[in-house]
Amino acid sequence: MPVAGRAGVAQRLRRVLNDAREYATRRPDYRRRQIQDLSASAADLEALQPVLRGELPLIVVANRRSDIETALRIAKEYTLRLILAGAAEGWMIPNEISAAAVPVLVEPMDNLPSFDALGIRYENASLLAKGGVKVALMETATENTRDLKQQAGNAVAYGMTWEQALRAVTLTPAEIFGVAGQYGSLEAGKIANVVVWTGDPFEFGAAIRSNSRPA
Repeated sequence: MPVAGRAGVAQRLRRVLNDAREYATRRPDYRRRQIQDLSASAADLEALQPVLRGELPLIVVANRRSDIETALRIAKEYTLRLILAGAAEGWMIPNEISAAAVPVLVEPMDNLPSFDALGIRYENASLLAKGGVKVALMETATENTRDLKQQAGNAVAYGMTWEQALRAVTLTPAEIFGVAGQYGSLEAGKIANVVVWTGDPFEFGAAIRSNSRPA
């Protein structure tokens, strides 16, 4: 059955989560086909079990303020570890996002208004960080991941401190995805590369002078 509009998407997500809960308690019935038709395949419902148990985060792409607020409500209803991706209008409600302890993945070079984000602005990452939100920078196009340092430079140009931007491409994403014990900073026992630049790495003209992994 097709999903109609934003309310339909939220309703669909709730139904999938409810079905995943039911599936977890009635696996034998499901296998014997003694249960109503569920909204997703057994494989998908099985994959959602660690999410419902809080062992894995749920990444939700939401840019419009109302969509972000809906995602926050659903995460609270189901006690999910939510990660917001995009959050182009997140700058409008940083206190709500911070109060929910939800981290955000932001593309700081996004600034073109769209149907999903009429209020988009370059200062989004900075305003979220100032509002106490844990912010990491991202690049959705894999072929452009090389531009992440430029993304960080743009974030600094529009209000983020240099230290906040550096953290947003190193330690903060490691914390968000639960691997900060191994990655994200230069500390004893962690996996890391030491990179020496010719200048500020967030400046367009800076180049890598050397790149080595410490013993």
